[in-house]
Amino acid sequence: MENLNQVFSAAATDMYNQGGAAAQGNGSQQASGGPDNEVTDVDFEEVKDNK
Repeated sequence: MENLNQVFSAAATDMYNQGGAAAQGNGSQQASGGPDNEVTDVDFEEVKDNK
């Protein structure tokens, strides 16, 4: 079990480090981003059902 935890910890650390490098390399774009991944700000109204 301890060996499995060490392997998992090493893999998680590698994934975390790769994610940070990818985000820094793309500047203002998202790591998987492009023009199709834009966020749209919308208004909404909460409707409460008073039955």
